[in-house]
Amino acid sequence: MPNVVLQNELRSANIRARVPEEIKRRWQDAAFMRGQTLTDFLIVAANKETAETFLENEHIELSQRDKVQLAEMLSRPPRVNEAMWKAMQKRLENMTET
Repeated sequence: MPNVVLQNELRSANIRARVPEEIKRRWQDAAFMRGQTLTDFLIVAANKETAETFLENEHIELSQRDKVQLAEMLSRPPRVNEAMWKAMQKRLENMTET
């Protein structure tokens, strides 16, 4: 994967990391094998890991009991009482102020 991936990106932030020399050499070798600079290789690798982490955390697995309980709760929502109504109004006001 050549450097084309990142050549049009604006780079304005800097990150520094101290790693053992052997790890840095392995990263440099891997970057070379891909035809990338070390910086581009690390950015692509970090972005891949970031995307996988977000995907893993977006998916929620429910047990059968939890699915039934959730369905029951959704089919019988609580009535909106005075306190809940005031809280919703206050929340809306706060959202419009920002």
